Amino acid sequence: MSATQISRVTKSAKILVVEDDPNMLSALGSVLHSQGYEVVMASCAEEAVALSAAQQFDLIVTDIRMGEVDGLQALEKARQVQPEVGALVVSGYASEEETLRAVQLNVGGYLKKPFKMRDFLDQVQQILERRRVELLRSTEKASYRKSLLNCYESLLQVIDMTGCVATQGTLFQLPDLAFRMAQSAGMAAELCAQIRLGLALRLSCHLGPLQTGEFREGLRGFSGLHRMVAQGQLSDQPLALENVLIQWALQSQEGAEPPPSLKPHYEHAIKSAGPVVTASGVVTQHVSQQSLLHLARTLERAGDSVNARRAFEEMCKYPLPPSEEIEAQMGLARLALREGEVERVATLFERARQLASGLNPAAQAHLTLEQGRWLVEMCSPQALGQLELAARQFEVLEMEAGAAESRLALRLLQGQLNLDASLQVLLRPEYRAELTHASEWLLPLALEKKAQPVDSLRAWVSRSSLEVSRRWNRLSETAKSYLLCLFEDAKVGLPEELQRPAQDDADPGIRSQAARLTASEGGPTILLEIHSLGFFEVFMGSRRVAEADWKTQKVKFLLAYLCSQEAATEDQLLELFWPDSLNSAKKSLNHALSTLRSALRSGLGLEPITRERGVVRMNPQVPFWHDLTELESAWSSARALPEGEGRMPGYRRVVSLYRGPYLEGCYADWALNRRKDLESRVAEAACQIAQFALAGENAHEAVEFSNRALGLDPTRQDVLCISLRGHILAGRPAAAVAQYEQYAKWLRQEFEAEPTIDVMREYHRARLGLS
Repeated sequence: MSATQISRVTKSAKILVVEDDPNMLSALGSVLHSQGYEVVMASCAEEAVALSAAQQFDLIVTDIRMGEVDGLQALEKARQVQPEVGALVVSGYASEEETLRAVQLNVGGYLKKPFKMRDFLDQVQQILERRRVELLRSTEKASYRKSLLNCYESLLQVIDMTGCVATQGTLFQLPDLAFRMAQSAGMAAELCAQIRLGLALRLSCHLGPLQTGEFREGLRGFSGLHRMVAQGQLSDQPLALENVLIQWALQSQEGAEPPPSLKPHYEHAIKSAGPVVTASGVVTQHVSQQSLLHLARTLERAGDSVNARRAFEEMCKYPLPPSEEIEAQMGLARLALREGEVERVATLFERARQLASGLNPAAQAHLTLEQGRWLVEMCSPQALGQLELAARQFEVLEMEAGAAESRLALRLLQGQLNLDASLQVLLRPEYRAELTHASEWLLPLALEKKAQPVDSLRAWVSRSSLEVSRRWNRLSETAKSYLLCLFEDAKVGLPEELQRPAQDDADPGIRSQAARLTASEGGPTILLEIHSLGFFEVFMGSRRVAEADWKTQKVKFLLAYLCSQEAATEDQLLELFWPDSLNSAKKSLNHALSTLRSALRSGLGLEPITRERGVVRMNPQVPFWHDLTELESAWSSARALPEGEGRMPGYRRVVSLYRGPYLEGCYADWALNRRKDLESRVAEAACQIAQFALAGENAHEAVEFSNRALGLDPTRQDVLCISLRGHILAGRPAAAVAQYEQYAKWLRQEFEAEPTIDVMREYHRARLGLS
């Protein structure tokens, strides 16, 4: 049940009144209606049963004695359809037997006629309030259970990546096989998921993280998982098929053959190897590959090369969309380049080049730029030609960040040191990732050559100060001295991240120059950047706010919510984040806002959040950028234009800004609703780009963007048609047939449905192409 529905229970509840006395029925209906409740009236028990089967109610008010079927019988039948509906009995007389029945039905209240209407309304309010709290707790418990299961899954994925249970990346092979066997045997989706996760936990239960008392205690809330870890079975019936499956799976590590009852399901599971379809209907490949890609990028940006390489390599173990596989290969190539592994770089780029040959032009342009960077690192004379080609490819595609980075590199290599036009593009907040990429290889060169203008270069250093501090010892003395002059001449403070490396430099001249520079009020303006699409990240300048600074997940999500609203009242925040108890909720809100201020104030130099007269908002004096706001603005701008080519740049920006689900890991209703709406918009933007590409006979781009749309909304068969047509147009009918067959299988499994006539038509076109 959503927060809106729970709130409705007390604010505008829907109440069914059952009373055979017309005057009493009218009086009760009128007084309830006057209090703002939605009222439906029934004059007999049979009518009440019919109404409760057709409509949802929050409360049933009923008399007991009403002809052949009494009010308690009507309530009992209504509870069969609506188990959680509240109940209030009003009666002039009730026998001992009737009183006992009312207790057994868990009636919320009882009023003996005659009664005062004030007492009646108080009882109604109390029952509705109790029901609201019960529903809220039930909803929160379900949300916590879902979050905890996701935590178990994430913990096991980390264990799998470390290779401390078995060969790295193989922990889920046996649980996935058991999952498919359980599906083949027709077990319920929830039971299949329990078997998969329970087996993975059982295989890892000897490890330290899973030996703690807190972990074991947390499992008690999931009786099946707890029994699997402790006893190796799901229930107390050893011969039940699920227990036979689990026992065989655990013994199969020693080579045990499946018993006869499992043999056909084993053979079916082996043939159907592929992505796992979880109980929630989401097609997964262990963890979200998009999330893993974002994690790998974050680790690379943070300078954690070892774990970034692991994340990229983990991605490459599973079937990936070509664009994501290219990104993984290019990420590995960048890391190999840092380590001086020249031969491995060449191998990785060749693999990426082969993948890109059948892809959309955007992927090819990114690969061309990466190869240009590699050639620069190798001091090859071919670098200029490769970078010029990359710049032209990006410009044709209207991808300004890629074009700006390519032109920036060309100007530096050709000795044209005014970089302002290209830098102004890259310094925009939405291009943080592209600026970081350019900083790794072009900023040292720009400092070495004393590029201009100094204001833009100083802003570049300030935005990339963390990356510069990590590479400080690789800079030449000329580059270090020029960097310090940028801040000294402007009489502004040196970014905090650069103070220590500059003051500890081996060169006395650099140390002397750094000693004259301290962080001051006149330092560069710090931009607060909120990235809520994918992994939640907050940057103040170049510094990323550490996870430990947030204290709890709820504090992060509170900041994300405030950034997405012009303002929010305290009551709104209490209901969304702490709806249980008013007194403790206010303390929790105060603590959360205090934590937010502590996490952000020191880096910004200003109070990040204002709170006046019960209204909380972001401080308008703090400059901040939010990827969600940018995406929604790009969507609105595109939709305001006439249909056609003019919308394409806006749609491309929408797709490029979307780097993962909104507030991944947050399961509050307000976040889930926003996430669903964003996924729908991004899917539509990708679909429109794919349609436009197909109309221009750009088959590769049509396939790429239609598959992005399907990844967000797999139910859209109109988008599948675009992908199939793109494959056929590109001369790849076999790929179209394979995609159709995989989709049709998923559709039957999830919805017991068949593809549309349009999809079938494209499939037969592809089959004709094969023949």
